[in-house]
Amino acid sequence: MTIISFPEFLTHISDTLLPRLEHLQVEIADAGKCCDLKSISFEGGHVPDYSLEVVQDLYMLRYYGGYLCEYRTIYEEVLKFLKTPIHVRSLGAGSGVDLAALYFEVRERRIPLGIINWYGYDLVKWSNRITFPGLSARYRECSVAKIDHFSPEVNVILFPKSISEFDDETFNALLVALHKSRFKSEKVVVASSARAQSRSLNLDIRRFQQVADVFTEHHDYRSEDESDKFWRFRHENTAWASIYAGFSLPDAVVEFLKNLAERCPSRIRKGRPCMDDCDLALSRWPILKAKAVRYQIMRLER
Repeated sequence: MTIISFPEFLTHISDTLLPRLEHLQVEIADAGKCCDLKSISFEGGHVPDYSLEVVQDLYMLRYYGGYLCEYRTIYEEVLKFLKTPIHVRSLGAGSGVDLAALYFEVRERRIPLGIINWYGYDLVKWSNRITFPGLSARYRECSVAKIDHFSPEVNVILFPKSISEFDDETFNALLVALHKSRFKSEKVVVASSARAQSRSLNLDIRRFQQVADVFTEHHDYRSEDESDKFWRFRHENTAWASIYAGFSLPDAVVEFLKNLAERCPSRIRKGRPCMDDCDLALSRWPILKAKAVRYQIMRLER
């Protein structure tokens, strides 16, 4: 793993998260309570209503920094393997976290932005979606079931924490689209950032195997990677800041998240929490370590 120092990386994280923090603070104050936030779960098997901006805010504040780093580790492997122009399809792209990861890996390696093409699919039009000057990126609000086939030049397909969130009908339609596609690149990468919880991880792995099988059995690709295996850090408590020098979350974000229950307007008025589970349900640390990293990758050739 290359240890890097890139001031723009830190600035980007702050510029992305601080407006989200301000918006969520206003929403909580206006509502006069945090009760609605308690029902929001991002754990494996739960798909909250991402069309709600408060859900987007909470997700970004908790996970953006950690997932940004995890996706960088994936794109580091992608860029080592692929030497040709990069054409990415991000399925379940959300706000474009993996786009940011790709951008910073490309910049770090001094790869011209002009050879990168990124296209993200998501059911929801997220507010404040990530974009970068000079980088070709497009978002489309639709189900991946609407994809009839992939363009021949596509050589990267990424599932950013999304492969187990598709219902069976949608996922089967995606497999059909992959079958129908005529990939022309001699090298293709399929990758998935999986959930750490065992139940969701098992579903992630099974579905990833199905996707990989389309390429090896139908499109005549081969790979030395194993589709039923996943990568993780040997030392899981490694801080992201020790891997990506300069990585940091704004102090205001960290303090807000770990003390969220105490900031509830209703609790402040009453001098006590409304329910016994408020502290456990609301106060969380954001991801600062590589503990939850689980990703699968198939580097395919023919």
